[in-house]
Amino acid sequence: MTDSITKSSASSLPPQNRFQRALYYKDLITFLFFFSCILVLNHAGGHVVAGAVGIGAFLGVLGRRIPNPRSWPSVIWACLAFVIYFAVSNLWSPDRDLELYLNVVKFAVGAPISALLIWVMTHQPRKLKTLWRIWLGYGVLLSAIVFSFDILSGFALTKSIDPSALPQNIDANISHGISVLLVIIWPALLMVFHDRKTTARLREATMVAAGILIAFAIFRFSNFASIIVIIAASLAALCAVKWPKTIINALFAVLTLSLIFAPWLGFAASKFTETQKAGLPFSWEWRIETWGFIWEEILENPFLGHGFGALRGYDETFSSRGFESLSIIPTHAHNAGLHLWVEGGGLGILITVIALWFIRRAVITADWLTPQRSIAIAGGLAAIIVYASLSYSVWQDWWIGTIALFAAMIPLIPVRKAQ
Repeated sequence: MTDSITKSSASSLPPQNRFQRALYYKDLITFLFFFSCILVLNHAGGHVVAGAVGIGAFLGVLGRRIPNPRSWPSVIWACLAFVIYFAVSNLWSPDRDLELYLNVVKFAVGAPISALLIWVMTHQPRKLKTLWRIWLGYGVLLSAIVFSFDILSGFALTKSIDPSALPQNIDANISHGISVLLVIIWPALLMVFHDRKTTARLREATMVAAGILIAFAIFRFSNFASIIVIIAASLAALCAVKWPKTIINALFAVLTLSLIFAPWLGFAASKFTETQKAGLPFSWEWRIETWGFIWEEILENPFLGHGFGALRGYDETFSSRGFESLSIIPTHAHNAGLHLWVEGGGLGILITVIALWFIRRAVITADWLTPQRSIAIAGGLAAIIVYASLSYSVWQDWWIGTIALFAAMIPLIPVRKAQ
């Protein structure tokens, strides 16, 4: 993001002519609908985020003039290089299932379109920025409260809407929905904190209720990754109050090093004995099996990797605790570094690290980086790092959409300081 993006002369002016008024109402209807979908339907598993962010960004761009590519900053080209390399790596992937190509298209086309939401939000008129600040800020916190009551009530809300819902599906949907919330809640908190349209008591009550309830509910839900996220993100946000740029630099360094040295995680996993694995919780035993297997695959092609979607092409199995023929790759690696290494190899990791360096530099040197926005970035980035290390596939479209939504919410945090 550059100064030229954030200093759009039209963004702070009311609609002046028929075209500007049409653009204004187009954005009003578009994002009122798609943001509402995210806040309401996220409870069903978070997957709506991908479509809402992608289609919303596409419609949001309509009517706006995209800057000439020659004026694009280096960070955009670095991120495009990342997308292009991994999309092209599909050519040597062993997975030839037709669904794979849909995934490649969703990544190669969907990721750049989703990222456009950030640009669109920086160009919103001031009046709409204020509306989205209230709509998303309070909406996210209200969504967190609803999630909390559903968990604490034994999923009474979910069962009342879908009485036939299976317990494992409920757990998966709630887990994914919580992941979305714990990434985007940080800019939402800062939006509400700086809202001057409501009373201070209402702001404080909403923030405190959402924070306490979601933390208590997640500990009750016993979602290990989300518990770590709450702790790590809270510490990062608190530290960013005093050392904003230092914490952001540190988080990017942690993410970069976790990707570079991820193979050592696989190497360590490969050394676990059967007795040691049997002493772990089942989900962690499965991760150890997966990571150890990926270590061996990385060694086979350490430079170029096995190509985009390669993890979906393995059919190796293992047996454990009375279960036979368990897939050794449960859809994805549950670790971003190992995922990128096995599919993109060392070259893919190098391109990824370069893209991260440009992103970090663009954030740290930007004029729009205020202390308030730094706190939101630190909290959300810490959450993303933890989930990327323990839970989700790098290519899941709803996860890419969540990251894009988080980044797009940062410009909505006002520059002015709290009074």
